[in-house]
Amino acid sequence: MLSDGTVTHKAQIQDVDIFEREFQTLHGIEFNFRDSYKYNIAAYLLDKQLELDMVPVSVARRVGSRTSAVTWWVDDVAMTEWDRVEQKLRSPSPRTWAPQMYAVRLFDQLIDNTDRNGGNLLITDDWVIWMIDHTRGFRTRKSLRSPNDLEWIDRSVLEKLRALDETTLTELLSDYLTGAEIEGVAVRAGLIVELFDERVARLGAGSVLYDLPPR
Repeated sequence: MLSDGTVTHKAQIQDVDIFEREFQTLHGIEFNFRDSYKYNIAAYLLDKQLELDMVPVSVARRVGSRTSAVTWWVDDVAMTEWDRVEQKLRSPSPRTWAPQMYAVRLFDQLIDNTDRNGGNLLITDDWVIWMIDHTRGFRTRKSLRSPNDLEWIDRSVLEKLRALDETTLTELLSDYLTGAEIEGVAVRAGLIVELFDERVARLGAGSVLYDLPPR
């Protein structure tokens, strides 16, 4: 449970904190592999900084003998993205659905998320998307893993990305990320800004920028 002394709510607890020099993934061997609860908290803080409001609150708490990420349990979940695809369902409002998916792709490029799948995208009764389980994000890569995923961006998020320098990110995330991980976020933020500035110059703002619907 999460509580502020007034409101108490169900929560998910994750205490995984693994480091492996070499780790076999579905896509091959990953060197210096990390799977850590700390990344859930970092993802929430970064989402909050960008004002996406698509990652549920996640905080560090002592649970038993271990420090864990305690994450707000999302209410009114109707399905996962896996369920939606399997059942061949479509949002009744594509104009609000598509911008959310663009934001998911953007966020995953920013944090270099290696484990996004349909099971960790939750869809509520009113077709609002929530991103959960970021324990395999925040790699130190200084390039974009899938730049072709980036076609559209919320105009206010683009401006917030411009401000994500290493100093700002260190103040925000140093309790949960290493210096190399923070540097990776800063570099990728810069690359995302460059990519979208080029797209705006080439295609025009109306073909690249949009406004995320209120949540």
